Amino acid sequence: MSKKNCYTLLFIFFLGGVISFAQGGKLLIQQYSKGPELDQNYSKWSLRFGPQLSRINTDLGTTSPTLSLGGLMEIEYRLSKTVGLVSGVQFTPISYSYMEGDSTATDQLKYISYPLLLRLQPTSKVSFGLGLVYQAYLNGEKKLEKDTVQSFTPFADGIFRGNGDVNPYEIRQELTDTLNDKAYVYRNETDLVDGLKKVRELKQKAWKHVDDKAKEYNTNFANVMELDSMFRVAEVLLVGAINRKESRGAHSRTDYPKRDDENFLYHT
Repeated sequence: MSKKNCYTLLFIFFLGGVISFAQGGKLLIQQYSKGPELDQNYSKWSLRFGPQLSRINTDLGTTSPTLSLGGLMEIEYRLSKTVGLVSGVQFTPISYSYMEGDSTATDQLKYISYPLLLRLQPTSKVSFGLGLVYQAYLNGEKKLEKDTVQSFTPFADGIFRGNGDVNPYEIRQELTDTLNDKAYVYRNETDLVDGLKKVRELKQKAWKHVDDKAKEYNTNFANVMELDSMFRVAEVLLVGAINRKESRGAHSRTDYPKRDDENFLYHT
């Protein structure tokens, strides 16, 4: 057999093997195409977790939000390929700054959320959910910064967790009425002591809860915080008036009508 005929025979065998392999591949595809499609498979349970960035601002127009890093963990149970139940936990810190006088103030609030959703996924690229999200306040603080001096005022623990009948607007009005009645220009020790007792009772009633759980501008929260400052000033005013046993300027004690420079020539 010549060398040319030998090469021709080898080429024919090689071509036949390629054709056989190609036919076998087609048969394999046809065989598997009779089974379920690959995109019909799905996992009943799935777990997802990771970091989450948030940048939430108030609606005042005078605050500037900062980027905060939180996190989430989500678990899903698939009822079918397109329908699933989703729950989990989400940690969301919120931070925004604003000018307060000649200082820069920063509010830092921390929330935790628990979602319960029904997720619909009609296609592999589109999904939407419908359900409820319970949000709980964890803690927060206000930071004041002036040049290199910083001060921190922690918010009361559990301030967003309570519930009750006390309306901060009504407490504020009661506080105003108490000071007008017990600590007006003309004062006496009996009224001042009664006023101090009433102010401390109102403080205990008011500083227990914030009913509004909104993350953005929260007037209920602002009123409770303002009330706390008003209570501090009211106590200082009443305690100072009780101890200043004289009359001076707008401080007129009916039980001590005379000015006493010997004992009270100093600031309260």
